[in-house]
Amino acid sequence: MNHVKRVIAAAALSVLWAGSAGAEQYVFALSWEPAFCQSHRKTAECRAESSASFAAGHLTLHGLWPDGGEYCQVPAQQRQDDEGHLWDRLPPVQLAGENRSKLDKYMPGTQSLLERHEWTKHGSCYSASPDGYFAKAVELATQVDASELNQRLANAAGGSVERDQLIEAVRRDFGDAAADSLSLICQKGALQEVRFVLNERIRRGGLDRDAFAGRGKKLCSSRVNVTAAP
Repeated sequence: MNHVKRVIAAAALSVLWAGSAGAEQYVFALSWEPAFCQSHRKTAECRAESSASFAAGHLTLHGLWPDGGEYCQVPAQQRQDDEGHLWDRLPPVQLAGENRSKLDKYMPGTQSLLERHEWTKHGSCYSASPDGYFAKAVELATQVDASELNQRLANAAGGSVERDQLIEAVRRDFGDAAADSLSLICQKGALQEVRFVLNERIRRGGLDRDAFAGRGKKLCSSRVNVTAAP
């Protein structure tokens, strides 16, 4: 199952952030989908991708991951199915109409049932209901979508951009702490994911300047390639 590689990559890279001990923290992960699709063309979302797709010019939602908790009150068989990457066996995620349509827009991986995995492993430790969890994740994704960071990436698609320009764009929109908490993750020079370390303030609001915590890792070289959709 090709979509499994996205989850394996997330697990392998989860050590790339660190924050202050004792505080409730989260990793907020966004994907640059055209880069993901370069090596995952058989997934449903990548087969459907084109230059006209939303994901062609926008960072898309991978997940919102509470630190220190996974599979909260999840039945043993459901956890086993998730860990075995048998996402079609996981319970469907029931969302209100507007939440579902927004999630499908910002998380193209729903076409591969990514939301079932994200809720089972991570969302179950954030909220009592999928609506609360995914509404917050989409709210945060919407804020990044309206940012200079997203615009710079969209403008650079098919080319490259200076890493420091991306960092400074985050600083202008969200502040110094946001720039410090930022991780830029590249493979073979191409941007794969953007991640932020966040604190418990996101529960009461969005990406305000006090919502960022910890330090990210700038793993891309000084010049970042930005993959274009086919």
